[in-house]
Amino acid sequence: KEKRIKKRAAITLAKILRKNVPSILVTLDEAMGFSLTSSIKLMVSLPTDYEIKSYGDKKNTIILWGKAEDMDIASKSSNISSSGIKNGIFKARVSSNIYYDTNTGKFTDEDHLAESLKESLGINNISKSSKNINGYPLLLITGETNEKRINRVYIATKLSSDIVMVDYFYPSTSEKSDNNAIDAWDNFANGLSGY
Repeated sequence: KEKRIKKRAAITLAKILRKNVPSILVTLDEAMGFSLTSSIKLMVSLPTDYEIKSYGDKKNTIILWGKAEDMDIASKSSNISSSGIKNGIFKARVSSNIYYDTNTGKFTDEDHLAESLKESLGINNISKSSKNINGYPLLLITGETNEKRINRVYIATKLSSDIVMVDYFYPSTSEKSDNNAIDAWDNFANGLSGY
């Protein structure tokens, strides 16, 4: 089993290294600041120069993954946006209004997600893909508004009430064209793996 885990990690790392952004694989537990009620046996890929910072109260902890200058800007606002972000930033938290139904194999309102995101946030060109990695259901969502790209992933834990939601905010100056920012999200999405 250990050889299989090392081989999977090596294949995942090889995919990541083909991109322009140097990345490191960390456990999701570590990336979430060990704030989850149960351990999640997943690895995530983050740029090597990103730091992990948490803020908020115990019930509403928000974890930021990014460069220090971006985290200082993002943590000053309760509603993080790309405004002022220079390098791109990840925002992770446990969602209180999204659930995973093991009977249907779907997240809350998954069938109507595109319509809901378009109505509430003006998101168009939405694509979604489902994966199951190491027994953890995931839903990856991408889309765009007139001003920016949207990237989100839902990760179901073994507890139906705990859904990890991760958003990626592109730099404010080059929302749709910054290759390093695009690669940071691609590395994250492609780097999700079990251990």
